[in-house]
Amino acid sequence: VFDGDATDVEDGWWMTVGVPEGRANLVSPVALDAELDLSMRDTRAIIALFAEVKRWIRHFEGFLTVRDVKGRASLRAEGPRIRVRDLSLAGDRLEVMAEARLESDDNAGIFWGKLGAFSLGMERLGDETDFKLVNGREWYEERRASSWAEPQGGPEHAR
Repeated sequence: VFDGDATDVEDGWWMTVGVPEGRANLVSPVALDAELDLSMRDTRAIIALFAEVKRWIRHFEGFLTVRDVKGRASLRAEGPRIRVRDLSLAGDRLEVMAEARLESDDNAGIFWGKLGAFSLGMERLGDETDFKLVNGREWYEERRASSWAEPQGGPEHAR
């Protein structure tokens, strides 16, 4: 429920997250290995949530609102370690691809996204971050194939 004058979310907003296949261990150590499917009316509610924390995002709310968002990813969580593989999101003028490995003190990820005419590629390994503003999709696909496309879902040199 979004409440307050500052939160502008249309009535009837919806989101579904499906798990077509997966396994979960709900006793310690907790583990999850699942395929996820996402579908949502638009990104408005997510933008409103961030706007509550970061006031500056309100200025970009109209640009960031994307309708008819669909997504897919593989998620594996084991204790403090989370891996997101083959993330893809698409919507009206939006396309996102990503891989990530998140641990309590060692995070790594590779991302490419396009919203309208703007696109950005980014890779984070330890304390190093590499941004790509030109030919980002080709760069993402090359980096993913060379370092991220192994079973563990993380770069070979950052294990």
